Amino acid sequence: MSVSLRFYLDAALSVEATPAEFAVLLGAGSVERQLWLGSVEDGRVFHAADDPLGAPIMVEVVETAPGGAVSPSDIRLALTAGALASAAPGAPLNVGAEIQGGASPAVPLWLRWTPSGAGVGAHAGLALQTTEVVETAVESPT
Repeated sequence: MSVSLRFYLDAALSVEATPAEFAVLLGAGSVERQLWLGSVEDGRVFHAADDPLGAPIMVEVVETAPGGAVSPSDIRLALTAGALASAAPGAPLNVGAEIQGGASPAVPLWLRWTPSGAGVGAHAGLALQTTEVVETAVESPT
């Protein structure tokens, strides 16, 4: 079963950040971009699969096709634009132990790519992913 947690290009969670969109983002040259991690499904909650009671959900940039001109280590991730400068290149980002469904509680995050050797052009072969998560229904109070 597929989980509904996705990356989006807008806070309303209406434009999904697909791997193709990610390649175009990187193709613009130096990029600093805000993205959102969330689910359009209200009444859902997400936790890390390996420890649903407390392990953080991590976001990372991964290679989907090795040998590309851009490496995951060329990209910084942070929860705020200001934190990008001190973010370690290629390091995963802790986005918390729980993410609620719906647009309002989506997690904003920032991505910075500064080309080191790769020129401008679409750079396929990279994608954003989270650690494995479990999706459950939020139980309403009785």
